[in-house]
Amino acid sequence: MYCYREASECPAGTRCVTQGEAEKNGMIPTGIFCDYQNGQEMYCYSEGKPDLVISDVWAYNTTPGVYSELRALVYNHGHGYAGKFSVAFFIDGSYVGEVEVNGLGANENTVARISYPHPCEGETDTFAAQVDYHNEVDEENENDNYHESPRIFQCSGGEMPNLEVVEAYIDYQDFCRALNYRNSSIVVVVANTGEQASPQTGGWIYIDGNSRGGFDIPSLQPGEETTISMNFPYMCEGSSDEIRVVVDSRNYVVESNENDNEYTFITDCIPMPSGTADLVVSYLETHVVEELLAGGLSYPLKSEINYTVENLGEDYSCNAEVGLFIDGVFQGQQYLPPLAPGDSITRTFIAKYDWERCSGISDTLTLKADVNNDVAESNENNNERSVTLYCIEYPLIKPDLTVEDVWIEGEGASNLDIVFTVKNIGLAASRATNAYVGVNYNPAGSTPIPPLNAGESVELRISGFTAQWQENTIEVCADSGNLVDEIPNEMNNCLTKTITIEDVGCYDGVRNRDEVGVDCGGYYCVPAALLRLKGDCSIRMTMAAGFQ
Repeated sequence: MYCYREASECPAGTRCVTQGEAEKNGMIPTGIFCDYQNGQEMYCYSEGKPDLVISDVWAYNTTPGVYSELRALVYNHGHGYAGKFSVAFFIDGSYVGEVEVNGLGANENTVARISYPHPCEGETDTFAAQVDYHNEVDEENENDNYHESPRIFQCSGGEMPNLEVVEAYIDYQDFCRALNYRNSSIVVVVANTGEQASPQTGGWIYIDGNSRGGFDIPSLQPGEETTISMNFPYMCEGSSDEIRVVVDSRNYVVESNENDNEYTFITDCIPMPSGTADLVVSYLETHVVEELLAGGLSYPLKSEINYTVENLGEDYSCNAEVGLFIDGVFQGQQYLPPLAPGDSITRTFIAKYDWERCSGISDTLTLKADVNNDVAESNENNNERSVTLYCIEYPLIKPDLTVEDVWIEGEGASNLDIVFTVKNIGLAASRATNAYVGVNYNPAGSTPIPPLNAGESVELRISGFTAQWQENTIEVCADSGNLVDEIPNEMNNCLTKTITIEDVGCYDGVRNRDEVGVDCGGYYCVPAALLRLKGDCSIRMTMAAGFQ
């Protein structure tokens, strides 16, 4: 089952509207239902008339004694909507301008305003405004449209400020290379050339017609100026940029001259100096960074070359290199960044000085600024600075193996140890090699020598030696296979020493072979049981040899 509500047609002089619209326009309800709109009930309302009034009128000023706007507060006190209407303004009864208002609902209000950049003239000003100046709106009351402010504005002389761009330029930090507004600031000098203090306001920067950003201008007294520096995240494009500076860009300040707020200039995208530089090497010094330690002494191997280049000229230097010469022979060059007048830079040359290449008595190092003569200089004869380094005689950096001592360890004459010490007295480590041992000019053995660092020694031995004589000449040679490069010190590898062994001798005079290795005279008789007899002769010889 569905219920329908019957809608009635609105009588003449009424309109079918929603409750919200009726209240907005001050309409009078009749209680007659007429329709639905988006789920809202609509009723017939009789249309009332608007009533436009002005409750206040005043001047708005940003500078004392100088108007920027005239304003009026407008109300609709009636019961109907007011369509488009005008508001006129008056000072001391004289018409000064008007503004159009698009419409105003019942019980609504708005502020009407006109721009009026004028000073207060005379001693006082009285402000008035009239709403519906052209009688466009049918109102409940046509006699309350005019309002005169009861407040009298006291004039203060009528002087006006005037903001002017005195100068604008680039504070170049990118001479000789593409201009980057991150590094090089746009500098604007703004002055108040008027006769009244100016309030705080703002300005704007345009580069090649493109808006790039704003800046703040503080309040300025007459004759006062301010310098504003700003940076932007942009690069100069093409060969040049046109930069336009606008102060009071929103026309906030009423000025005596509104036509001098802009300043335009052009900058090159790769700014080059117009004057002459003068590059000098004011400081040159070497510093040892690599050295050789040998025998408790230090010997230089490599040195840094530190230098300072200064620009004594009157303009930037661009595209310069610093060149290094040794005894007049060119060694290399290093890029020198742009230098402003009076600026200097201290750097380390890209190449180090090699002491081992020093020839003769000394080397003369010469550093020359603008080595390729690319910079126009006021003085081309002061680019060089030199320092003399005296050559060093280096020790031989090689191993050198020597036998420091040899001796005998053990008791009696047999199963003895020949002990000796090998030392690397050179300045470099030695590889593994061998040692030879000889006794009485006959080989007695050999043993490995491990790798030895410079100054390191090792004790080695040959075991199982049996002495044949009391006086024994023992020779020990390190690096017997000549595996280690010791040139020119190859002649100190051997040590010869005579060692006496007291326990060697024939004490009882009997040839019974208890004197090891010693013949007491005659021949030793080999036991007959060990021989196979082959005749009398052999027996007699053996017997004779055994008992002679």
